[in-house]
Amino acid sequence: MTCEAALGLARHPDVDESAALDALVRAAQDLRVEQARHRQYEALRAYFVEHRASAEVARAFGYDLPSRTVSSSTLGK
Repeated sequence: MTCEAALGLARHPDVDESAALDALVRAAQDLRVEQARHRQYEALRAYFVEHRASAEVARAFGYDLPSRTVSSSTLGK
């Protein structure tokens, strides 16, 4: 369920408060997962399509690469 749909459900007069709150919480969790996946996609696109350095991509997208060895094996460079 999207956040918009959950808000619509929450505003509906026939829906109890607990069910509306549960729907809003689930929608927020789904949104966080979707945003994390999109961030991962953008990081991989920056590395493979834009040919940016792994350390630069890690910094730009908030990933922690503890060593050059890890970044090399993770990103294949």
